[in-house]
Amino acid sequence: MKIDFIQSQIRSSDRWIDYVLSDLKPEEWELVTAVNSSINWQIGHLILSKYFHGVMSIFPAEHEIHVPFRAHFPLQELQKHYFIKSNPGADWPDRFSTERLKEDRAMMTQMVSDAVQKLPEAELDQHTSTPNPAAKNKFGALTFVFKHQMWHAGQMAMIKRILRNGPYN
Repeated sequence: MKIDFIQSQIRSSDRWIDYVLSDLKPEEWELVTAVNSSINWQIGHLILSKYFHGVMSIFPAEHEIHVPFRAHFPLQELQKHYFIKSNPGADWPDRFSTERLKEDRAMMTQMVSDAVQKLPEAELDQHTSTPNPAAKNKFGALTFVFKHQMWHAGQMAMIKRILRNGPYN
């Protein structure tokens, strides 16, 4: 029952992000200096965060579920450009393209969905597989996925509003 709740909330937060992104042009993914952020940074950050909270915190490092991530995602580049302490305005020419981020987000969404489905509900109360600053147990880590996504959906909506209407005085 808790697994179904987690899955439905993650899907719901994914749909909100889909809605915000649905009519953005590629140039609207670029840096917005008024807020020192971008849709590019927001999505890259969510990919990295979704992996950390939705997979890494749930399954030990040697688990097979990590193989597709390690094969496809350049972790050092993701951390350089999209980690919480990264600068959204730095190294702009080296960032992932809009198309790459869209594809990677779709892949990560599927990866987390698969991870949640594989997790026995009895394990939700267990400590995370890796230390997690946002959660003590697997249930907390997984619920943080959708809470964090909604936080950033709001940030992206504000970036979109600024792009289309200009910053407030």
